[in-house]
Amino acid sequence: MLKNSGPSISMEQINDLEKKLDFGLPKDYKEFILCHNGGVPPADRNIIDIPNFNESPVDVQVFFGINQSINSSNIEWNLKLMKERFPDRKLIPIACDSGGNLFCFRAMEDKTQGIVYCDLEGHEGKEFVVASSFMEFLEIIRPWTDIPQTHTRH
Repeated sequence: MLKNSGPSISMEQINDLEKKLDFGLPKDYKEFILCHNGGVPPADRNIIDIPNFNESPVDVQVFFGINQSINSSNIEWNLKLMKERFPDRKLIPIACDSGGNLFCFRAMEDKTQGIVYCDLEGHEGKEFVVASSFMEFLEIIRPWTDIPQTHTRH
């Protein structure tokens, strides 16, 4: 599914990341990162519709991983940037678009509240709900067409 996946990682590395995040990642995401450790979606299937976002659709340029050779492709590097810019938000970056905007888990207490798209071009970093789960997020990534797609949240 992905090109340029990161180096193989272990469940121990995922557990270490969860400790640093002070947050338990969803099971479907842990399975995904264990299998792929980030990477680039195929060019013929990398578009996602963002409900209520005027510039939708956007692309999914890269999924972040652990210990990537390029800093900007690392979960921890992106998390540090988010904490510096929005210290009061509990967002865990998992991917970005070609404009540098982020797809993040929105963390509440000890579980995720779905995936949001963070428009970082504005100073306030407005959030748009994209999917209720990581699996739904993967399912709504689509090929490019001129017609916006619609999807139903579960």
